[in-house]
Amino acid sequence: MGLFSKKKSKPDAAATEGSSGTRENTLLLHVNPGGWSSMLVGADDTAQESPPSWDATELQDTGGNRIELIIQNAIATLGKDLKAAKKISLLIDGIGVTFTDNKPKILHSASPPTARQYGQKLLHIDEVTFGFAEFHSTTEKAKGIKHGVYAFADAKVVRNALTLFEQNGIKIQEVTPSTFMFISRAAKSPTETYAGIQVGAFATTVTLFHHDIGALVVREIPIGYMTMAQAVSEKSGIPVSESLHALGKKDLISEINPALNTEVQNSLNQSMQAQALAPLLIRLQKEIKEVIDFFAYQRVGGLAKELDYYNEVGYIEGLESWLQLHVGIPINSKQPSLLNQFCEAQHPVECNLIKGAETSLLTVGRNKFYFTEKKGFVRSRDMGNKSQTNKASASKRTTRGRTGVGNRRGGRQAKSNEDSLFGGLIGQIRAGFNTGDDSLTAAQELEEGDKQQEQVFFVAFFVLVFGLLYWGFSEYETVEEKYKKTARSYLKLRVETDKFDHDLGGGNILRLSGNSNLTKVLWSEKFLSLATNMSEHIWLTDVSLEKVSREVGEATVESKKMLIMGGVLPSTDGHIMKIADYLENLIEDSKHFMSDFRSVTFSGASLEESEVDPIVRFTIEAWYDKNVRLENSANTEENKPQGISDMNNNIDQHNQSLEEALAGGKKN
Repeated sequence: MGLFSKKKSKPDAAATEGSSGTRENTLLLHVNPGGWSSMLVGADDTAQESPPSWDATELQDTGGNRIELIIQNAIATLGKDLKAAKKISLLIDGIGVTFTDNKPKILHSASPPTARQYGQKLLHIDEVTFGFAEFHSTTEKAKGIKHGVYAFADAKVVRNALTLFEQNGIKIQEVTPSTFMFISRAAKSPTETYAGIQVGAFATTVTLFHHDIGALVVREIPIGYMTMAQAVSEKSGIPVSESLHALGKKDLISEINPALNTEVQNSLNQSMQAQALAPLLIRLQKEIKEVIDFFAYQRVGGLAKELDYYNEVGYIEGLESWLQLHVGIPINSKQPSLLNQFCEAQHPVECNLIKGAETSLLTVGRNKFYFTEKKGFVRSRDMGNKSQTNKASASKRTTRGRTGVGNRRGGRQAKSNEDSLFGGLIGQIRAGFNTGDDSLTAAQELEEGDKQQEQVFFVAFFVLVFGLLYWGFSEYETVEEKYKKTARSYLKLRVETDKFDHDLGGGNILRLSGNSNLTKVLWSEKFLSLATNMSEHIWLTDVSLEKVSREVGEATVESKKMLIMGGVLPSTDGHIMKIADYLENLIEDSKHFMSDFRSVTFSGASLEESEVDPIVRFTIEAWYDKNVRLENSANTEENKPQGISDMNNNIDQHNQSLEEALAGGKKN
């Protein structure tokens, strides 16, 4: 290398790990409710021969606590590999990630705050983080069209996982949901409609994707190999580990016919294990077919010609052939593992859950860390210092480009004053407008002229600030005097009002008592409550009051009940929830609706296909009891006399409730 040869710059890390896939001691860790597996990839893209892993089938915990225990086991086992790795990527499952395409208008070219707001409403949580990936269609008729996929997760759950690693001095650069590997594979699939299914520990995930229209459906069915093993364990009284061993060695499900209900199958002299598995497998087969039909006809995605099947653990013998027989789609089970797909994927992965958080996902002591794509997690204080340093460097470059070589003169003398803003301003003013040096060069004269212009600017700036402060102080006096006059007028009116109240008998004449109306049913508040608590998805068709006879103990009593009949449009998973939300809202409205009813019950729902569109008709019964209002009035202060101000407040609240009802009620 010659003396004046150009120095080679260091390659950018992002570029190094881009399309070429080159990594430098990258540890890939896959965590799921069934355990964990790992892979340490060297700089030459070679993986370790015997990567460590752990099977968590003996673990008794469930939910988020189970995932935390699995992560702690991985950290304890991978001590040396974690220290040797320069980058750690986490592929995780079981933390409740929800996927959606960007077909909703609010998500089309959405900003991060808008996407987070959509995710909060979708997951019904206060704090959300998300990852986003953009795909290009690979088919000829839709080539070049961009489609997007969002993955929303609870920020608190992701923060808990990152904290477990940080407590051991480990920082994660990528947190990717496992289901994204299916979506990534679907985007690269040559078929227009892709279908994939993964049988996990406690859930089975079905993924459907269409290239041309960019439609995506991800459905998680709460049935997995651990769910089946637990059912067999409860039925036969053997440990879960023995149930798993039996399910992995012998085909116990081929005799189950989903066309028959559970009672009929139990009468066919089936084995005890088959009787335990029948309800789960029938539900699994039914829901898989429902989501496939929903994607084909509701989302207009068409039927898939093949179904990619993932079951890395392989505990359930015969499950693949059973699904292929009863789902009706050919199954392809020759796929690489999710961890191998994660190794072959381009890093950093586009769908990274720690990129879309609004607040810090990592806190160590009093320091909050924010994720950056180039340097990973960076302290907020360092980010602020870096921003100020960049501004200062830009200012110096501008000054040097304007003043030339003359800027060297007096540089050391002015450096101490330029360390702070006020020091620099004071130094500019003290310098004066003329230097008195006649031996200056042309470049130095030009520099001194620029300095004089800057000094004039700073003096004018101080004059402007002083004028603004003086004007603000004078305006403050005017506003203060106006406030005092208003206060005196208010006190005068208050005295006059008190005098009028005293002349009317101290207000006693205008006070009313509610004792005589304790048992009266206020139907206006009942119908107002029915409208206010009703979401936009529900409408009422009939509300009536009838008397019925029923047995209470050994006596026959007559009771009154209100029948509330309504309708809602059917859907695969939403209409029952809408009815349940409406019922819950009425029960929680103890002040208005439940003030005269002892209980509210769901009487049933039925599908009416006689209309142009199918409608689900439902009935809700509210049982009247006059003693409820007496009991409530004894425990509250509503029975006490009320003055004019309280009555006005009640009227305002009533009017507000009317406006909310007219606006559409609750948005459940």
